[in-house]
Amino acid sequence: MKDAMLIARDAALVCTAGLCLSVGAFEKIALIDSLDDSNKWDVETKEGTLQVLEDALRPHSTCVLWRDKGASIMRYPCAEEPYPESEFPIDKRRVPPKIGVYWALRLDRCGFDVFRLVFDECVRRGVGQGIHTTWEENHWSNPFMATWNMRHPEFCCRAKGGTPWQGHASLAYPEVMAHKLRMVDERLAMKPQRIFLDMWRNGDWSPRLEFVPPACERWRARYGCEPPDNAKDDRWLGVVSEYVTSYVKEFSRRCRKAGVEFVIGFPRMEKEGGRYVWETYALDWRALAAEGVFDGIWVMSFPIDPKRPFESTEEFYAYVMANRGRAGKVYFPVNNYNYRKEGIVTYAQYAGCTKAEAARRLLQIARKAGGAGVVYECVDCHLYDKEVCDALAD
Repeated sequence: MKDAMLIARDAALVCTAGLCLSVGAFEKIALIDSLDDSNKWDVETKEGTLQVLEDALRPHSTCVLWRDKGASIMRYPCAEEPYPESEFPIDKRRVPPKIGVYWALRLDRCGFDVFRLVFDECVRRGVGQGIHTTWEENHWSNPFMATWNMRHPEFCCRAKGGTPWQGHASLAYPEVMAHKLRMVDERLAMKPQRIFLDMWRNGDWSPRLEFVPPACERWRARYGCEPPDNAKDDRWLGVVSEYVTSYVKEFSRRCRKAGVEFVIGFPRMEKEGGRYVWETYALDWRALAAEGVFDGIWVMSFPIDPKRPFESTEEFYAYVMANRGRAGKVYFPVNNYNYRKEGIVTYAQYAGCTKAEAARRLLQIARKAGGAGVVYECVDCHLYDKEVCDALAD
C-alpha cells in the first residue's frame, strides 16, 4: 500500500512538472527563503512553513523555488555540509530581539522534511516547484563559515600573496569539486522540477580569491612566470574559468540526467563590451549558452537608462534573446527589492508612475520579448503590496 502511494505521488510530480514547464506557459517564479519570514512565522513548524508558501503565492506566482541554504546555514539535513559547529543558543526565547531568530533556527532537524512538505503542497495546488541554491558558502563575508571548509582549511581560497580566506573552498582542488558535486546530488535527491543557481549571491567571492596553489601552478606551467597582480587579467580569468566552467557544466549534466531543469542567474549583465559577469565569475555566459549548458537564464539585473527606463529595458531584453544561444528559456526580473536601484521602485521613480504600473509594464515587456517568464526575488512577508499583486494578475 505504501509503495502504491509513493508511485502515485511520483506520478503526480511528473504530471505537474509537465504542466508547469510546458512550452509557451508564461511563468511567474517566486524565489523564497523561509529564513526571511522567520520573525513572523515559526518556520520550524509545518504550519509556519506553509504560511510562508501561502504568502509567496500572493503575486500570482505559478512556480516557487525554495532556498536550500544561505550563509552556510542549510535548510535541510545535509551530510556534505553539516550545521556550523559554533552555534547560537537553539532556544529561540534566548535570542535578543534585535538579532531575530535567524541563526537560532535548526531547519536541518525541525522534525519534518521541509522540501517534501513544500513540494507536495505545490503539487496539490498545481504550482511548479524547485530549488533556489546559491554560489555563496558564506553570506557576504560574515562569520558563518561553512563547516566543511572549516574542517578542510587546506582547500580554502587565497588572495594574491597567499592570504587565506575560508569563505570559500576553491574548485581548483579535485576534493572540493567532488564535495560540491555530492551536494548537487543531495539536491537532486529531493526531486525538484528545476534548480536555479544564483550567481549574485556569491558571498563576495571572485577570481581575486583564486590564487591557490593548483591555479598558480597551472599559470606558471602555461606562461612561465608568476601570476599577475591584476585578477581581472584575461589570462588569469581564463585559468580560473577552466575549473569553474567544468563545475557548472557538470552541475548541468547531472540535472539533465535526473530530468531536472538547470537555470542560472547573472546580475549586471551588459551588452557587448560589458565584462562584469566574466570578471566576477570567470564564466563566459554567451559561450556557455551557445553550447547549450543552460536550460534557462535569469537576467537578474542590467543597466537601465534613467531617461528611457522601459525603452532601454526592451532593447536589452532583445539583446539577451538574440544571444541566448541554445538556452530554451529566458527569465526577466520584476523585483521589489531595490538594492541595485533596478527594482520596480526605481522604474516608478524614473518613469513618474506607480509601482503597480511599473510592475505591469515590466510584465508586458517580458512577454513581448519572448521571455519564458518573470522572477520575483526572495518574496519576503508581504513584500509585494496589494496593488502590485493585482497588477501582476494578468
